[in-house]
Amino acid sequence: MPLPADLAEIVARYRDGGTPEERERALLELALTDEPESLSFLLDELDRVDEDQRESVLSAVVQFGSREAVLRLRQLALEARSPEEARQLTEAADYLELPSLTEIRRGLQEP
Repeated sequence: MPLPADLAEIVARYRDGGTPEERERALLELALTDEPESLSFLLDELDRVDEDQRESVLSAVVQFGSREAVLRLRQLALEARSPEEARQLTEAADYLELPSLTEIRRGLQEP
């Protein structure tokens, strides 16, 4: 499925970015959208990037903040190349599963 034009532009800047800072900025832009295509791209990118870039992509997935990423992160943790990578992926999944402040407040208000 093709990306919407605005997301495709950000992805192009990410892929063509000359400096690590430019690539990080593009990842942050993707993370700050509410577009499901952004999350799909970021999760797919976790499979494609090398170890040096993987941490930045994982940070963007966490920044996106969707629980929809949890299952894929756990799957990637099982397939991880190292114990450290598995730990990072598991911690990211655990973090995304935490209840939001709104959910906590709602729980406190229920009798």
